[in-house]
Amino acid sequence: MTFPDGSADLERAQILKLREWLDHANAQFGKYKGVYVETGASAKTASEAKELAQRRAGNTVRALHMLLPYSVPIETSSHGYREKRVALDGGNDYATIQINPDFKAIVVPDCNPIPIR
Repeated sequence: MTFPDGSADLERAQILKLREWLDHANAQFGKYKGVYVETGASAKTASEAKELAQRRAGNTVRALHMLLPYSVPIETSSHGYREKRVALDGGNDYATIQINPDFKAIVVPDCNPIPIR
């Protein structure tokens, strides 16, 4: 997700997109071991940038708590940048979310129903 300059708020469209993404992930995996949120922000000073990135992380985590079907550990990492980088991927003003599925909880059909001898 990307953020406008100086903003830490998630817009309605971002929350809807996040919900759509999580619904798709929930259909595939169903259960997670954890979630990792990384945020970045650019501002005039490193301390302002870091504080803005931390607010973005907090808002993203709150949205995840509302949208996930159950409680899951969420780790965060926030990065502040003094220079604004403009790029197609959003540059320095971003939030990324990585979900870590609990593969042991996923019921997979038996691909080899005949025992190997």
